[in-house]
Amino acid sequence: LVPDRSLRGTAYGVMGTVNGIGDFFSSLAVGLLMHFAGIPTAFLAAAGVMMIGTILLATVRGAGVAK
Repeated sequence: LVPDRSLRGTAYGVMGTVNGIGDFFSSLAVGLLMHFAGIPTAFLAAAGVMMIGTILLATVRGAGVAK
């Protein structure tokens, strides 16, 4: 999706960084939920966020993607 070939490596690095930061904060949130609210609550919260993501992917599929 990066039109300038000279920036593709940088874009790949930025994508990896954003993904890593998101992984860190999601793991932190679920870990805190497990510690303070219990394991079932943490898994239900994670399942709820995944369901929202699935619904968003199904409804926004293809929007803004260059063809």
